[in-house]
Amino acid sequence: TATSSISNSISNSNPNIEPPIGNLTKKQLQQLQSQVESFRGETAKLRASLDAATARQKEVATERDKERRKAEELLTQLTDSRKREQDLLKKLEMAALEETRLVSVVAAAEAATNEQRRRLAQVVEEVEQVQTDRLSLEREKEELANNLEVLKLKCEKSEANAATSHAAELAAQVAQAAMEADLRLAKSSVAHSEAALTAARQQAQDLANSRVEIRSELTACEVERTRLLRQLESTSRQLEEQRERAERLEVERTRLVGEVEKLAAAQAMARHEAALAGEQLESVRSQLTVGGAKLASAAEEVAELAPLKSRCESLVMENRRLSVSVAEAESEIARMRMDGSRLKDQCGRQEVDLIEASKQLAISRSDAAAAADRLSSIQSSLDLAQGAIRTLEIERDRLNNELRTTVEELRTARAAATASAAATESAAEAVEVTSSKAAAASRQLAAKDEELTRLLAHLDAATAAAAAARAREEKAREQSRDAAERARRAESSRSELEADFLQLKRLREADLIHLKECEQQLHASVQELEMRRTEVEHLTTLSLRGDATVQEYMSSLKVLAAETRALESQVSNLTGIVAARDEEIITAKNREQELRAAITSIDGERDRLQHQLDERAELQAAADLELDKLRNSLVEQQRLLTLAEGRAAHLDKRVQESAAAAAAAAAAA
Repeated sequence: TATSSISNSISNSNPNIEPPIGNLTKKQLQQLQSQVESFRGETAKLRASLDAATARQKEVATERDKERRKAEELLTQLTDSRKREQDLLKKLEMAALEETRLVSVVAAAEAATNEQRRRLAQVVEEVEQVQTDRLSLEREKEELANNLEVLKLKCEKSEANAATSHAAELAAQVAQAAMEADLRLAKSSVAHSEAALTAARQQAQDLANSRVEIRSELTACEVERTRLLRQLESTSRQLEEQRERAERLEVERTRLVGEVEKLAAAQAMARHEAALAGEQLESVRSQLTVGGAKLASAAEEVAELAPLKSRCESLVMENRRLSVSVAEAESEIARMRMDGSRLKDQCGRQEVDLIEASKQLAISRSDAAAAADRLSSIQSSLDLAQGAIRTLEIERDRLNNELRTTVEELRTARAAATASAAATESAAEAVEVTSSKAAAASRQLAAKDEELTRLLAHLDAATAAAAAARAREEKAREQSRDAAERARRAESSRSELEADFLQLKRLREADLIHLKECEQQLHASVQELEMRRTEVEHLTTLSLRGDATVQEYMSSLKVLAAETRALESQVSNLTGIVAARDEEIITAKNREQELRAAITSIDGERDRLQHQLDERAELQAAADLELDKLRNSLVEQQRLLTLAEGRAAHLDKRVQESAAAAAAAAAAA
């Protein structure tokens, strides 16, 4: 009982040591170290007490062995089976108790197995949920890819429309060139120039409308870019917050891992001490089954070590506190798992936001490229309009030259008219024709001057519009460059955010792996705690059973002393009985030797007969083989005889046919 109590005290931890829950300060760590040192001192004292008790029990065992040998020499001659029946009853009771214990252990193991299966089913469900989420994310990714393809098709269609409009502009330019050629070749260039000016005015209006559209598109692009920048900034802030939260979770996980490792170390030490206590308990159990004269002193030692029972109760309370700490650790791990799931959801949402931002950035880039194309087309239209204006200026100069030539001719004609007043009628007609030509030329020149003035006004307006368009174009190009630079910076920021997101994702996966490892260690700790609780209960039961066994042994020892005194009176009678039995044993040995000699002779005769039977069997086998050969030869001869008879019958038949044929031939002759 004393050794059982000591084993119970060793197999549990010190109740003064608080379980490692939460963050430990330096003072608490020093207190824990001092408590560990005190626990080690108490362990050394308990081991010294255990060694002393073991030495005393060895002495008691030696004396018990001597008395047991003496008692065995007397008990071998007893015919009374009462003691054996009592031993059998005790063994049956012990077997029943052991069977009950095994049933309880099996039930506990089945309960633990069911719990593990339930946990495994939960883990499988969580894995399936994660796979479902992953599949849903992949489907969303595919939908986004399809939307991106649709946007690409729309962009291609818009590019095709732009190419069509560009071809139309080229056709208009070709038509305008043809019109300019017609103006240069024909004198009726005024009407064509008016049509060209109308077309130029329409193109200028179109250019103004295009500028307004481009300005609105640039404004929309700027607004979209601002929105994307704000979204990227908010995403960056969220990622920074999640990174800080992940770092806090990593610190918390490290702390929990340290606590779990401490619990595992304490459980390993307790397991080792429990194994040592189990071995010592087995030795004590084997010693308690002997009995002897020193049971009274052992009972006194048990009385001296009675305070260890309270120690065992305190260890049970410590075990309960450890259970509470394990439950708190489980709740903390569940909270960390929930935080990890929320972090995973936030990462998924941020990934979707990044994808959407990249799409919007690509759309803004395509819009900027389209705006640049439109600006280039407007610039080409302005160049064509300036070419048309230069052509009209050349035509105006040509008409001015013609007008000056006509005026010179008119002056020459007038001088000739004044010099030769007595000219003929034909000269007067020539002067009139020349005057009419001059008047027509003057009218035409006035019309050309008006048209030229109007064209110059249009030219000035077009020049001013072109200058304003160039200024707006430069501004648009500057804005485009700024937008491209901002887009480049946004792209680099997006790359950095993607890298941070991947790193955060790897950290989250590592956290999940560590969480699973912590859960496994926690499950192992819970199972080990259950085993320790079962061992404590079992050791307590064994201690109580040992006390009852000591009392039974005391009563049995008293009965044994009375029976020993009775046996001492029967020693003389037993000595005579033993001598008589020795003589009977000698006689039985002689008879046994005779029987063995007879058995040996019988065995020799049996071997000889068996040899003869074997020889006869060999001869019978040879005869059977010869008989089989004769039967085979007889069958072969019978077959040959049958073949010969068949051939003879066939020959007889042929002879009869030959005779019949010969008779028929003779009759015919």
